[in-house]
Amino acid sequence: MSASFPPDLSKNEQIGIAAVLLLTFVYSLVVAGQILLWFALVGVAVGIYIAYLLVLAVFRMVEAVERLAVAVETRNEVDQTQTSEAGVTSGGTSGAVEFGTGADESDTDDAPSGADADGSDPAAGDHESDESGDDTEA
Repeated sequence: MSASFPPDLSKNEQIGIAAVLLLTFVYSLVVAGQILLWFALVGVAVGIYIAYLLVLAVFRMVEAVERLAVAVETRNEVDQTQTSEAGVTSGGTSGAVEFGTGADESDTDDAPSGADADGSDPAAGDHESDESGDDTEA
């Protein structure tokens, strides 16, 4: 499938479409004597073209979703491989991943319960990280 959307028409295709439009217009005026017949014919042709573009758009969306699915699947396989390797080297566990708060137990024992990331208590008036002088912590 081409990368451009809608597909680019060659010069010959453009001339052919213009000729068909001109011939149908002349037919509707001279032979049938009804100009509305030409608009009906052109309306059907435009409807078919729009349906074609819709089908192309759906195919492009399907391809994009497939690419996303492959990327997610690859990322998940890499993550599973890394966690299983990390589980085997860190003490022979079965590779099961435990989900928690994200903090190590050793880190929470060292700092008080209301401490910042640097281990200081913000209620105690610690302003070491405030270098700008406006009494706000970064």
